[in-house]
Amino acid sequence: MKHPLLHVENIRQYFEKTVALADISLDLPEGEILTILGPSGCGKTTFLRVVAGLQRPDYGTIEIDGRTVNGPGIWVSPQKRSVAMIFQNLALWPHLSVKRSVELGLKEKGLRKAERAYIIGETLERLGLSQKSECFPHTLSSGEQQRVALARALVLRPRLLLLDEPFSHLDWELRQDLTCLIKGLETTTIFVTHDQLDAFAMEGLLAIMRKGRLEQIGKQEEVIKNPATEFVQSFVRKAASLLRG
Repeated sequence: MKHPLLHVENIRQYFEKTVALADISLDLPEGEILTILGPSGCGKTTFLRVVAGLQRPDYGTIEIDGRTVNGPGIWVSPQKRSVAMIFQNLALWPHLSVKRSVELGLKEKGLRKAERAYIIGETLERLGLSQKSECFPHTLSSGEQQRVALARALVLRPRLLLLDEPFSHLDWELRQDLTCLIKGLETTTIFVTHDQLDAFAMEGLLAIMRKGRLEQIGKQEEVIKNPATEFVQSFVRKAASLLRG
């Protein structure tokens, strides 16, 4: 039987007496997009940071591509997990052009100049940024800046892409454009948001999170039709009313 690309088992995270993550378990098949939807403060970003290796959980196991990266006596650094994470704050260097910003990670990996140039050119073309390669962040639109952040992640050829509220500062039209772009990447992705419209536009798998727990996870249409808890039912009903509106 083929391993899921991401296997998470009984992840727990405490911040003093606060339970940030309570026995989170899930399997994410290769090529799937999982959207985690929940109110602010429910643990979505903490979960992404744990998967990325930016934070070590208090308990539990994480496997990526069949390799344990977190478990009893095991912890693999973020640089060795083949995971890329895009934060809500894009953190683009103001003094670096698009091309130079995207190139940074490839330099750290020790790739030769010709190989870097090929990967950068291919990625910028794919994201519609070829004509912006020598531009600086302050000259780009919000949507273009998001694409640069995405390009910076994708050139590293990650097995898993993590997106932390990436659309929070964008208008609806730009959100739709980037949603279509992400769905077309064919990269295994976890997208977290508190916005129901963004979550339902992404399609694929949907998880509803509340107070550090996964209330339900499954195909989006299944979660909508058969909510497992009262909280999921109320959350889905609110989303459905927004979509109808």
